[in-house]
Amino acid sequence: MARPTWQFLSLALVSAACSITFGDLKETSKLESKVEFQMSSNIQVLRVETFSGVLGVIEASGSDADAGKLFGASTIWASGNTEEEALARASEMEWVYTESGDVGVISMTRPSGGSGSIGGSLNRLKVPLHLKVKLHTSNGNLQITGGFHDFDLETSNGRITMQLPDAWNGRGKAKSSNGRIAVRCDGKLTCKVDMKTSNGNSKVLGPPLSEAEGRGSLHLRTSNGHIVVTHLFDRE
Repeated sequence: MARPTWQFLSLALVSAACSITFGDLKETSKLESKVEFQMSSNIQVLRVETFSGVLGVIEASGSDADAGKLFGASTIWASGNTEEEALARASEMEWVYTESGDVGVISMTRPSGGSGSIGGSLNRLKVPLHLKVKLHTSNGNLQITGGFHDFDLETSNGRITMQLPDAWNGRGKAKSSNGRIAVRCDGKLTCKVDMKTSNGNSKVLGPPLSEAEGRGSLHLRTSNGHIVVTHLFDRE
C-alpha cells in the first residue's frame, strides 16, 4: 500500500522573476527556492522525475545523511499570455515526495490549463550514498556527483555528466536520446565500461578499460552525441 504524500518544505524563496519571450509574445515567470524532504528509514531507492529541466544529485554527508533528509535547490518556470497568468501557472507547480514500499519518489506536478513552456529543475540535491538513485527528465541535463554504488540516469534531450570517486566500482547506467555523456573519475576506474553511440565518438582518456576489467560496470548509451570517460585525469 502506498504511503501518504509529503509535499516539499520551502525553506526560503530566493526570487520571482519575469521576462518576455519575443518569439511567441509570452510572459515567463521563474520561482527559485530551497527545498527539503524527509525520508523514512526503510527507503532503499530514490527516483527523481521532471518533465523539463535539470536534475543534479550530490553525495550527502554527516548529519544530513544520517537523518535521512534530502536538501536541494528548486527552479520552477512557466509561461502565459500575461505576467499574472505565467506567475499563477508557476505557483501551481511544486515538488512532491511520496513513498511506496522501499522506494521514495520526488516528482514535479503540472499546472492546470494554459499553454506554453513549463518546467522544473532540482539542483544539488543532497542524497545519502546507500540509496540507489534513478533520475529521469524528458528535456534537460542530468548530473551526479559522488560514490553512489548504483544509479540509473535517463534523459530524452540533454547531456549527462558523472563525477565519480577514486576506484569507483559500482553499477551505473546512463542513456540520452540526444546529448553527450561524460564520466570523470578522481582516480582509476575499476569497472567494465560498455559504450555505444549512434552518431558520435566514444573514447577513454586515461588507462584503457576492457570488458573484462573491474568489478563494477558502466553502461552508457546515446543516440546523438559523444561519450567520453576520463580517469586518472588529475595525475596525468
